[in-house]
Amino acid sequence: VSTITVPRIDIVKSVEMPGTVDGFATAALYSKVGGYLQEFATHPETGKPIDIGDRVTKGQVLARLSSPELQDSVTQKEALIDQANADVAQAAAGVEQSKAEVAGAQAGVDQARTELAEKDAQLRFRSVELKRYEELVKGNSVRRELLEQSQFQYESAQSARQTVEARIRTAQAEFAASQAGLVKAQADQRSAESRVKVAEADADYARTMLNYATITAPFDGYVTERPIDPGSFVQSAASNSAAMPVLTITQTDVVRVFLEVPMSDVQWLDRGDKAVLDRLTALPGETFSGTITRFSASLKRESRLLR
Repeated sequence: VSTITVPRIDIVKSVEMPGTVDGFATAALYSKVGGYLQEFATHPETGKPIDIGDRVTKGQVLARLSSPELQDSVTQKEALIDQANADVAQAAAGVEQSKAEVAGAQAGVDQARTELAEKDAQLRFRSVELKRYEELVKGNSVRRELLEQSQFQYESAQSARQTVEARIRTAQAEFAASQAGLVKAQADQRSAESRVKVAEADADYARTMLNYATITAPFDGYVTERPIDPGSFVQSAASNSAAMPVLTITQTDVVRVFLEVPMSDVQWLDRGDKAVLDRLTALPGETFSGTITRFSASLKRESRLLR
């Protein structure tokens, strides 16, 4: 009896179709601010201004725009910060002055109260003295002139006490006014400090806008387009569909190959399936291997093809 060995092998279904090779990432670099293109940066390898075909690295400066208005705005905002800081210093000095006025007013109140205690003592002494003279006059022991003199001194002591009481009220009013002045000075200081923060935020915004005048590379890649030359006016791309990119950068160390797969073959697709790219017109005889990394979740309505 003749026998054979039945091997277990994978059944492979191949789909062959044309595809499109694109860089893994492509970025058209627009300017967010308007200005004249001052220069393209010098390439560190060629020593010449950056141009089509140059390899660039992420963060590398590619071009600079001239925007005197933005620079003037930064200078103005920084000057406003200095002015706001000066206002803070002045407000802080006002707070210290108000504190000194409060302390002085408090000292005036304390002094007036001390004088009141002294006048109270004098008034009690004159009251006792007046009563003693009244008793002596009744007994005809002293002349009536001494009683009248004592009466006058007692009334003078009363007047002096009333004067000190008025002075206390005045000192207390000055103390209350100085406290109110201190509260206002402290509020002025907080307001000045807030103005510093506002001025710093405005300056940061102006610096950020000025930084947009410098074009940098978002990733490693090659310059594939340079549609404008130095001296050209670059329009802001913010809400401006007519703006042109300064440069276009494409990442080519990894590429994507896009295929339009017919509906009948969609069922066989899985991520990780082997893919072979050959018969490239630009690279005859070269063959590249890769894998299917992703595909869209729906067919195109018009062509019934899956990207």
